[in-house]
Amino acid sequence: MLLTIAQAHAEATIVYLRGDVRDNGAPVVQGQRVIAGSDINTGQDARAHLRFSDGQVVILDQNTTFRVADYQYDAADGRANRAYFDLAGGAIRMITGEISRRAPNAFALRTRQATFSAQGTDYMVALVNPAYLNVVSGSVVVTNSSGAVLYGQGSFGEVASPTTGGVVIDERDVPPAARSAFARLLEAQQAAAAVPAAEAASTGFDSTTLILLGIGAVVLGAAGGGGGGTSSTTSH
Repeated sequence: MLLTIAQAHAEATIVYLRGDVRDNGAPVVQGQRVIAGSDINTGQDARAHLRFSDGQVVILDQNTTFRVADYQYDAADGRANRAYFDLAGGAIRMITGEISRRAPNAFALRTRQATFSAQGTDYMVALVNPAYLNVVSGSVVVTNSSGAVLYGQGSFGEVASPTTGGVVIDERDVPPAARSAFARLLEAQQAAAAVPAAEAASTGFDSTTLILLGIGAVVLGAAGGGGGGTSSTTSH
């Protein structure tokens, strides 16, 4: 009975992990459910992939602190759907799901430097002070007290502080720590694809997710060489 209740209120599932990964300080296992209020921490050389009820996929790099601050998804009635996440350190790849597509104003990844909003998007954020962004596909709006900046597909961005507006940078200007984090996150789908099919099915990591992750890597590979991408300031 307790398992049934937990599954009914589950927001996400750990569909792949490697190394030391903890939820509110306790070690996690593959297939474990994650609920709102969970603080996920990855250790050195660790990885974690989460799949949420609306189809969103979150990949956590090593030494990352990620919080599911508030999440609610109802496929039949989406009026109260929302997804708010906090990234306190490390790096993350987010492939957004139904919530961001249907209600982009109810979706946000929050960091000390800025809030990242997206709609049907695959993007990565690395916190190495400043925060660095890479939009794999789609677009991302980065907002802080300085205003809002729109980043297009293939672009790289930097946000130095909560009071400094985001800027577009060339891929060559991404510092080594952030560049390495982005590379690991792009390679992560290879590890996920190595999960045996039966095991993947039992955890909810289906072929659609694997294909989506693969597409993301291809898109960045095609766009990354050009650097920069496009951006526009939307408000101040």
